[in-house]
Amino acid sequence: MCDNFSQDALKKKVALAALQVIEDGLTVALGSGSTVNSLVNQLPDFLKQKQYKQLRFVAASIATTRLAEQNNIKIENPVDCNDVDVAIDGADIIDKQFNLIKGGGGALLREKILARKAKHVIIVADETKMRSQLSGFPLAVEIEPFGHNYTMQAIASVIERYTTINEIKLRKMDEDNIFVTDGGHYIADVCAPSFPNVQSLVSDLDTVVGVIENGFFVNMADTVFVANKMGEVTKYEKER
Repeated sequence: MCDNFSQDALKKKVALAALQVIEDGLTVALGSGSTVNSLVNQLPDFLKQKQYKQLRFVAASIATTRLAEQNNIKIENPVDCNDVDVAIDGADIIDKQFNLIKGGGGALLREKILARKAKHVIIVADETKMRSQLSGFPLAVEIEPFGHNYTMQAIASVIERYTTINEIKLRKMDEDNIFVTDGGHYIADVCAPSFPNVQSLVSDLDTVVGVIENGFFVNMADTVFVANKMGEVTKYEKER
């Protein structure tokens, strides 16, 4: 019997599987997080093996950009890329309809912008991220720092129309320092048993003054690569 693969090994396998669908000449958006980091670390060998010369890359976070540059991968300014052919990103939770919760790494705003721009969105994950519904992970809501206490109260009021809130808290780097996104915003993390009626909830959250973006990625993912604990990678395509 084969041993189960480590989380790092699964991330490497699923990231490499996603890379196989990339063709030369495309503009590829790279998200953020540990699975995307694994993909970026494999890019030099992948590009060398495929002999690709015309791929262009944009990145959703400063951290991803820095890692790419350490691997001698040039990251373009997103302003200079009118079209994004493929976006590759991870997810915190994925439901059966390919709706996502993202934002655990705090890059959800830029990730969502690139996902919206992309013609095709690929999500890479291991099987522990799959759920029947969006549950088991806090919802990140990116907010304006000014008046953030009021904004968090308003967010709680909206979400309580749909589900019970266990906790809503301002994300911190440590006990004394508030986490600040690449865009200079704060993150409010909302813990709840589950998040039903997501499309309606998203619409209501968008009306809250001070909310920049939420971590629900609804109807965005086109393809999902999932690795199981035995290291097998399955490709799922969204039904059209």
